[in-house]
Amino acid sequence: MDRATVMAAFVTATASLFFFSAPLFSLAGARAQAVQSSEADSKAIKQVFAVFYESFSRHDAHAAAMTFAEDADFTNMRGVHNHGRQEVEAWLAMLFAGNLKVASRTDIVKSIRFLTPEIAEVDADTVITGTKAVDGSDVPLRKGLMVTTMTKQNGRWFISVFHEVEFPPAPPARYKDRRGGQGRTEPASPERSFVRLGPTQDEPSGDWPRDVSPLAATPTRARLTRIGGPG
Repeated sequence: MDRATVMAAFVTATASLFFFSAPLFSLAGARAQAVQSSEADSKAIKQVFAVFYESFSRHDAHAAAMTFAEDADFTNMRGVHNHGRQEVEAWLAMLFAGNLKVASRTDIVKSIRFLTPEIAEVDADTVITGTKAVDGSDVPLRKGLMVTTMTKQNGRWFISVFHEVEFPPAPPARYKDRRGGQGRTEPASPERSFVRLGPTQDEPSGDWPRDVSPLAATPTRARLTRIGGPG
């Protein structure tokens, strides 16, 4: 085989390799670019949430409302609905003049799911302090979930759909004192979350009240019945 034939075969093989590998390099580059873009968008979305709750805590209704899209839908924890940025601002201003005049909040993003490069579903854990009751007393710390749909418009992310869910406060555990016969309510603790209905094998049954349920007569172990406390 002469030199010219060898060179021609080499050029052909090189060209073929480049032709088939180019799409792979292009796909890898596109994926890397998508990941980089997603990270940048996630950071921008978290910043929008930070601006919202920081503005809320300063009681700046206008700045907080500017994190919403012009045609946003806003539904609060009580089911009150407002449509559009102007209505959101008016609603927040009313709250800041009322029972939220000294309140502050944080909304820490917990999950971001991109439906498209311009639409994302975002959830955040909400904590609100400083709420006042109708009588002016302090409302205990409130926790909830902020559920939003974010849209990217002209390179900026906005809240387009906003829903809040408030978690109910944990009820105090109830305990019954069988020896004293007095019921009481106090914070739950693993050591005090049960009622003893009978003696252990190391305790004489004569030390227990006579009105104890017959089910507690078994001397081999203590019978425990939960009244309240952690699950």
